[in-house]
Amino acid sequence: MSVTRVIVVGGGATGLSAIYTLQKYSENVEIHLVEATDRIGGHAWSVSTKDELEEPVDVGFMVLNEQTYPNLLRIFTDLGVPTEPSDMSLAVFDSQNSWSFQSSSSWLVRMMFRFRFWNFLRSHKAFSTKAVEYLSNTGKYRHSTVAEFCEGLDRDFCENWLIPFVSAVWSVGDGQSRDFCAIPLLKFMDNHRFLTLGTIPWRTPAQRSNSYVQAILENCPSLIVHKEHPAKTIHTATKELELTNGEKLKFDKLILACSAPKQAAL
Repeated sequence: MSVTRVIVVGGGATGLSAIYTLQKYSENVEIHLVEATDRIGGHAWSVSTKDELEEPVDVGFMVLNEQTYPNLLRIFTDLGVPTEPSDMSLAVFDSQNSWSFQSSSSWLVRMMFRFRFWNFLRSHKAFSTKAVEYLSNTGKYRHSTVAEFCEGLDRDFCENWLIPFVSAVWSVGDGQSRDFCAIPLLKFMDNHRFLTLGTIPWRTPAQRSNSYVQAILENCPSLIVHKEHPAKTIHTATKELELTNGEKLKFDKLILACSAPKQAAL
C-alpha cells in the first residue's frame, strides 16, 4: 500500500492537533511539519521564572473550557495532560490608566464604588447590544472592521478594553486590531461569553502549555520537522510546497494550520 505524504504548515495548537489525529487514526501516512520559527508550539509558549522555584509561566496560550474546546480537551485526556481550574481576565496598563477586567463576583465587589466601573457597565451594555445587531445581520456587516464597529460606542471603552482585547487574543498591534473584521471577533466573543458579564469554568494545563506540546511530539516519533524556513509558495500543479530556502516538498495532502493572511499569501 502506498504512503500518503501530508504536510502541515504551522506548529501551533491547530497544526499539532491535526498531526496528533493523523498519527493516531491514519495508516501509511508520512507527516511533515513546516514551522516558520525555531520553536514548535505557536502561542503555546512557557517560560521559567528567574527564582528558586523556576515556575513555568505561559506567555501565550493560557486557558480553555469544555464548551468551546471539547476536542482539544479530549486530546489532553488521551495524552494524560492534566488541567486545573483557572480564570479569564484582562489587565490593561498605560501611563494614564491601569485597570483589570474579570468575569467574577469578587472583581465586581471590588469595583462597585468606582465611577469608571459604572461607566464600563453602561458601555458594555451598549457594546453587547450592538454586537447582537451585527451577529443578527452578518451579511450586512461582513466587511465591517473593529474600528467601524466602535463608531458610536464609548471611546474609553473601545480604547482601553476592546482594542487591547483583540491585541491580546490575536497577538497583533493596535493598528491591526482596528482593521480586524468585526464579525469573526464578535463570534469569538459570543462563543467565549464575552458579550455578557457572566463567565464559564476555565481551565489551564497544570504544567503549562509546553507540557501538551511535548506530549504530542513524543507521541508522534515519526514526524518530520522543517523549522526556521517558512512556507513561501504552494505549487498546485506539481503538488509542491516551496520554502523560503528554496527547498520544495512534495505532498499528497496539505493542511494549512497558519493564519488567514499567511494562507492567502501562499
